[in-house]
Amino acid sequence: MLPCGVLHHTPRILIVDDEPGIRKLLDAAFKREGYEVRVAANGPEAMTACESQSFDVLLSDVKMPGGVNGHQLVRWVVARAPATRFVLMSGFDDVQCETCALAPEPCSVLPKPFLPKVAVELVNGILGYVRISCVA
Repeated sequence: MLPCGVLHHTPRILIVDDEPGIRKLLDAAFKREGYEVRVAANGPEAMTACESQSFDVLLSDVKMPGGVNGHQLVRWVVARAPATRFVLMSGFDDVQCETCALAPEPCSVLPKPFLPKVAVELVNGILGYVRISCVA
């Protein structure tokens, strides 16, 4: 049994979205839940982050500027870190693709708009993550 407040592994998430407001809301929501969070504004920025650190989950928008969309980012990450789990966010009907079939686990879909708590609940479920809180 783990001592109170000590987790075996702090889950790491990379949040990729070109909208600063969405990045900020999701960053705060996942940090409150105990995640180690890193954010990126586009695909190339996310690729740079993935070159220096591994993530349990990549939560990415599909349509982004910068020449790399969410599908291309998933394909790139799967080739380098196949254990990563993927959640694609979109306000359009463009989420499912063959790239997601390449991942060991299918990509999950988060249709926009959504509440940050819905994103947290989805990712917690994917990872089987339950935050242990203690009452002193």
